[in-house]
Amino acid sequence: MLKPALPGFSSERLRKLFSPIVGRQKIALAVSGGSDSLGLMVLVSHWVRGQAPSPDVYVYSLNHGLRAEAAAECQMVGEVARDLGFTFRDLLWRGKKPTSGFQAAARAARYRLIAKAMRQDNVGVVLSGHHIEDQAETVLMRISSGSGLHGVRGMDAFSNMEGVEIFRPLLDVRPHELSNVLSSVGLKGVQAPSNSDEKYERVRWRKALLRLNELGLNSSRLSKFSKRMARADHALEQICDKLFVSHVNADQFGVLDIEQNVFFSQPDELALRLLS
Repeated sequence: MLKPALPGFSSERLRKLFSPIVGRQKIALAVSGGSDSLGLMVLVSHWVRGQAPSPDVYVYSLNHGLRAEAAAECQMVGEVARDLGFTFRDLLWRGKKPTSGFQAAARAARYRLIAKAMRQDNVGVVLSGHHIEDQAETVLMRISSGSGLHGVRGMDAFSNMEGVEIFRPLLDVRPHELSNVLSSVGLKGVQAPSNSDEKYERVRWRKALLRLNELGLNSSRLSKFSKRMARADHALEQICDKLFVSHVNADQFGVLDIEQNVFFSQPDELALRLLS
């Protein structure tokens, strides 16, 4: 299945995408069978060829048990993973499923099961296929819910969920690039019905983004916005940390205190962060 090169992804671009995890002995991939995560798996297969030594790669795919096709989709992911030389684990979400808030519950279950598999396989980080359009949708959702600076920065390249370290190397990659990669190796991702169901907020924002593109508010600009917000948020966190160390005291009972004049002389944003 491997080709000498992938369309749009030179060895240099692959090196930059995955440079934060160079030296890891083991990595995991969360692969649903959709174009994004399947494309990620193909990209990783080309990247690891240039690593010496190359990391052991584990592929985890969740069978949520809600659609008849789910088992077949996991099986397809497993066949591709093994063909690429990766270790595959299919994860089954057992038990009663919620009737509301399903996507959040499924996401939590997914990472909970992945965390368990990672502990068993002694893997420290899992890669996710989130791309630039996912980031744009996330930023719009956060803005609409009234999130502060930390929220509107969107998804970070590295984060933690359910005790799992997540790395998102594709936040600057467009979905059509991943589709082109799959086409070049004769693969096609599955399309889950939920990806077009407008009862889910993310789907509504995905469709709204198509209209916002006409006004110049596209995924590239939202991605740039998220990066600027992340820089600003990080700068404020550093300032707040220094203020905390220099002005907050703890007594023998663990009670924290700060001089009123110091606290009330801070800009509102820093004062709120100090308090929290």
